Amino acid sequence: MISMQKTFSSLLISQKEGIVIGKLEDFLFNLETHQIKGWLIKRGGLFSSLGGIDSDAIVLCGRDVILIDTVESIEWDVKRVSHKKSSWASQYKGKKLIQRNGQVFAEIQRLFISEDAKSVVGLEIGDERVIKLNQYIVLRPDGGVLPRKYDIVSVASDDENLWTKIRGFFAGDDEDVR
Repeated sequence: MISMQKTFSSLLISQKEGIVIGKLEDFLFNLETHQIKGWLIKRGGLFSSLGGIDSDAIVLCGRDVILIDTVESIEWDVKRVSHKKSSWASQYKGKKLIQRNGQVFAEIQRLFISEDAKSVVGLEIGDERVIKLNQYIVLRPDGGVLPRKYDIVSVASDDENLWTKIRGFFAGDDEDVR
């Protein structure tokens, strides 16, 4: 599980050509299935341009770099277009999570994606808490609705075991779930 901010700061590299292409700028994900449809790429340089790539083209989403098979899988000079049942990750920050009774539960701070960069797996909300996404959490363009029961873990940003704790939570072996 990886924070979307971490992927946005990682270099995008083509395996076949062995070149640095740029950085991932954003991703479009399906609100119902939480699957990532594609990524927006920002090419480096003075006259940078935007490109798009299908999520299946990502070979590896590592700690420092993201690998794609070939630069030929990128479509350049694309525009950010929204789809009916999808949202851009950057636009989902700040959206509200609502409880079934209509009360605001929290505001979404950032998204967490799977290690293969194919799906959104969790939401960080205020007060250093993370909610694991499942089929019962309803995501809509204007925010999300929580079920009666949900998995949540509290994490302190100064906790030196923060990422180990979060990874364990998503793997299902965390004891601090309520």
